[in-house]
Amino acid sequence: MSNMNDAFCKLAKLLDYPCEESREALSSLKATFSGFDFTALERTFSDLLRAQELYTMTFDMRERTTLYITFYYSGYTRDRGMDLLKLKGLLNKHGISIGNQAPDFLPVLLRLACSDREGVNVIAKYRQAIELIHKRLKDENNPYSAPFELLLTLVPESGDELKVKERPAVERVGIGDL
Repeated sequence: MSNMNDAFCKLAKLLDYPCEESREALSSLKATFSGFDFTALERTFSDLLRAQELYTMTFDMRERTTLYITFYYSGYTRDRGMDLLKLKGLLNKHGISIGNQAPDFLPVLLRLACSDREGVNVIAKYRQAIELIHKRLKDENNPYSAPFELLLTLVPESGDELKVKERPAVERVGIGDL
């Protein structure tokens, strides 16, 4: 496995809900990519409960840094459903099990990228969302900005990137005003 593929695998573990495997992934990334400052994230991971709290507050409790990548393009519209179906088909084609996770969850897509070039192309298509998450985390001095900085060095600009929406799209479906 190449360093790049291995990095995608480690980032998939690091950007999933914190556990012992996340700590190991962080340690491995720090050793392999010494030019990136993972110090703040290492401090956070010294206490796994604190790491889990930060993760939940950063990625689960706020739309602005959610790891559900299609949200940045489709928001709360039925278009997102089609995006999710396409991604699920691609993941099934490559034998990637997603359990109870949505197919656009960034760690799931990173698992695809660590095993297949097509996965890297998928992530490249969503590069603008990754850039936006990185910017928001960096502006907040959030320790999770470091893995996103590394990820952006690994994901090529594709020219086929989707455009991020300023605000999540919302769609009202159903009965109009009565």
